[in-house]
Amino acid sequence: MASILDAGGGLTIASGDIPNLQVFHLKADNSLFGTNELISNLNATPTQIALAAGDNVDIVSDDTDDSSAGTGAQSVWISGCAADYSYQSETLSLNGTTPVVSANKYIHINECYVTAVGTQLACDGQLTLADVTNSNSLGIIEADDTQIRNCQWMVPLGHTAYIYGFWASVTPEGTTSDYPIIKLQVSKTNFTGTINSEVYSTEGQLVMAEIDSNLTPANTTNGGPHTFEFPGGIPLVVPEKSIVRIVGTTLSSSAACIAGFTMAVMGQPNTRTVQTNS
Repeated sequence: MASILDAGGGLTIASGDIPNLQVFHLKADNSLFGTNELISNLNATPTQIALAAGDNVDIVSDDTDDSSAGTGAQSVWISGCAADYSYQSETLSLNGTTPVVSANKYIHINECYVTAVGTQLACDGQLTLADVTNSNSLGIIEADDTQIRNCQWMVPLGHTAYIYGFWASVTPEGTTSDYPIIKLQVSKTNFTGTINSEVYSTEGQLVMAEIDSNLTPANTTNGGPHTFEFPGGIPLVVPEKSIVRIVGTTLSSSAACIAGFTMAVMGQPNTRTVQTNS
């Protein structure tokens, strides 16, 4: 019988049958951004999701039905990097409007998924993931959704990420036209040695037109979707301890967009390869 591996190309990567290789699809919908703001469904956030060095995180809902025996989300799986940049993950049982604290300490959260649900089949309310020390919001899982949506990811120790490009689409947000710029950026944390003190370099960008939302039809514009691919189809190599993110900026006012990127993450032999719970 033929195997999907025989198809080659992207299907071979997506099959999950390549040792030590995992594919991640990140996307987020930001309903309002201004200058160099992370594309995240947190909306109008700072330029990155920041934790104190090695901090516990907690997760809480605004609805009591998101609990271990409730009709909504019952448990979540989170993953990210420890203080030494190594990969770690854990599952937390939810307790409604009472915060549940992680057992692990993190310097960066990469993913948070709902892993068990009741009859609602998703979150009844909104889940908020935050760091315990500063109560900074790290991500939200919106009602009727099942995962946080942040276009930011840290490559763990012993891993390398490969990014072929990214995509974005803007929609009219106000009555002033603008030209949003969506950027794929990388910071090599190991160059500075200090988390949250990174210097980001822009590796690719898309410039799009956002028209006046009063115009008809307002949402059928050349705002996208647009894609950026690295020349020659050769992926961008992102080393361990680096952060990759998508940020948006505007020339005059504010805009809204949905954006994302796909990356393949390769672990070294005899190391723990990152996993996704999707």
